[in-house]
Amino acid sequence: MSDKKADRDQTAHQLNIPADDAQILDQTGRDSASRRKQSFGPTQVKFPSPGEEKIMENAGKESAGKREHVTSNIAREYRSGSS
Repeated sequence: MSDKKADRDQTAHQLNIPADDAQILDQTGRDSASRRKQSFGPTQVKFPSPGEEKIMENAGKESAGKREHVTSNIAREYRSGSS
């Protein structure tokens, strides 16, 4: 059995769809990626630059800071409502 056939059969089993449908979905995804000039596969790995890492870290901290007061308010309301 070829690797591609094994992959299609595995996808069919995991998604509970026929192997032919799995092949169509795979091709649709590849076509979509091609139109967007994207490629994927085990050789396509991009590591973030130090600047990108800093942006992601700051975004996480900013997001956590914005959520903190909302979470605190909900917890405070829950405690005062259950007393």
